[in-house]
Amino acid sequence: MDILLIGGFLGGGKTTVLNGLLREMDGLGLTAAVIENEIGTTGIDDKTLSGAGVHITPLFGGCVCCQISGVFLDAVKEIEDTLHPDWVLVELTGLALMEDMRAAFEDYDGPPPAVHTLAVADAARWPVLVRACETVIRSQLGDADVVLLNKTDIAPPTEETLAQISAYCPGAPVLPIAAPGETGLWRRLEAVWKGGTV
Repeated sequence: MDILLIGGFLGGGKTTVLNGLLREMDGLGLTAAVIENEIGTTGIDDKTLSGAGVHITPLFGGCVCCQISGVFLDAVKEIEDTLHPDWVLVELTGLALMEDMRAAFEDYDGPPPAVHTLAVADAARWPVLVRACETVIRSQLGDADVVLLNKTDIAPPTEETLAQISAYCPGAPVLPIAAPGETGLWRRLEAVWKGGTV
């Protein structure tokens, strides 16, 4: 089982990207569990895993959506032991620090899963966000394996924007996308994780 942490600002397109990835994964025969880091007041009550307060709702194919009311790592472990997905995708809140989430897996009960990180940046709001929230952006992008620069159909990226993003995450590929409608994204991400080209 591998973990994919998906971070980025509220409204940047994390959920849209996530849904597109799930559909691609389903088409490839991969199973996935999704953990929503933002817990609302409306519970998911289709099924509850006993130990860690994990509420499960089937999505499609082999995918499920999980909301957790217990300790995060306990929930991931119970999902692994009970559902055995190929991947657990975690959609982080807009203020979550990816570095801290990745580091949490050092305390995983059992062999630690491979943890991949993906940050979604908003091309349409980038100039405003980078001025207003530079510290948070630095934290979100600094530990990303890959940055998806979303909404490039609305705001084509400038050389300045691409240079700024690359400065926050040296060595991480920056992939301009226009979700929804982006196809083949999962394959491109797999190529990055395997050290290939995108």
